[in-house]
Amino acid sequence: MERISGELILRSNKENQVSIPAKEFADKVVGLQFLHFYDAADVKQDNEISPQDWTVSILLNGVPNWKNVRDALWDEGTKSKWHEVNAKLEQVDAGWHLTDEAASEYEVRFKALLTEMLTVNGIGSPIAIKILHKKRPNLIPVVERIVAQFYLGWSLTSQDNVQQVESASSIIFNHFRNDLVLDSNQAAIAKIQNRISSGDNGFSLTDVRILELAIWLLSDTAGPGKINAL
Repeated sequence: MERISGELILRSNKENQVSIPAKEFADKVVGLQFLHFYDAADVKQDNEISPQDWTVSILLNGVPNWKNVRDALWDEGTKSKWHEVNAKLEQVDAGWHLTDEAASEYEVRFKALLTEMLTVNGIGSPIAIKILHKKRPNLIPVVERIVAQFYLGWSLTSQDNVQQVESASSIIFNHFRNDLVLDSNQAAIAKIQNRISSGDNGFSLTDVRILELAIWLLSDTAGPGKINAL
């Protein structure tokens, strides 16, 4: 097995730099059985969001509000909304990657897509972005409370829908992308991917997902390089 060296560098909203040893992070991820379950879920990177896609995504959001689940999936009034969402999803190409030089051009399409998703009753931005991550894993990270707090200092759900779209977009295409494209991070991520995919229980993670998980696993109180237990 290749020896894992290097570090992941994360730069927060306070302009602090946090370093996470790549080996420590990789070993942690390999041991998280929930990630094996969630990230190995077979979700097609196509242009249609199905009830199965939606259900897989809420698993990262804790105990769901079942009325919202029913409204989002089965209510007659939402069917036309999902058609409109899928039309916007089709405009966000499955081949796009957040490290692409044209990423700034993708941002407009992402904002239109997220705006449309938030018109569906019962879909808030945390769940919406989890769904979009599964559909476009190379472009859209899971932006939930911890990631939003890390980069902006506040939760997306504390804002109205228009502000949530703007904040999520800023996190992904500015702050998060700036960390993702660092040469040192790309080199460390490649080694982490090899470690995670090797062995009998190996599975694959995109570089986008790995960097997002690094933020997720950081402790609010631990010093640099320390990874918090779930």
